[in-house]
Amino acid sequence: MTSVLIDIAIEEKRPDDALKWYDHKKLKKEVFWFGESYQDDQVAEAVADHYPDRAIDIWKSIADRQIALTKPKAYEEAARYLRKAQSLLKKLKREEEWRDYLLKLRQANARKPKLIEILVRLEGRRIVESA
Repeated sequence: MTSVLIDIAIEEKRPDDALKWYDHKKLKKEVFWFGESYQDDQVAEAVADHYPDRAIDIWKSIADRQIALTKPKAYEEAARYLRKAQSLLKKLKREEEWRDYLLKLRQANARKPKLIEILVRLEGRRIVESA
């Protein structure tokens, strides 16, 4: 029932409670039938204004899980969450942190050319420039 409590907290705009139940859910390793990413994203969106670092960590975690699937479609899905993290970091004027994170992702996944293409697009560079 933790997922329901998270949904209620989000609906009632109570980010503290949303995080409390989210952390409880993760501690108990509960997974609802439609998967983690959907609700994880909702929690991140709900807490972004009050707890930006937590939101960024959640989005990075979702992206990491997608990247681990090693499928081009999953890489595109990961990019959705990476863009959200990028946007929030930019809003917080922490662009350098974003560039460092992106560099680490590129280095850790150098053997995944489709992912590298997506990361280059996130970086805002043309593929020709990245070589």
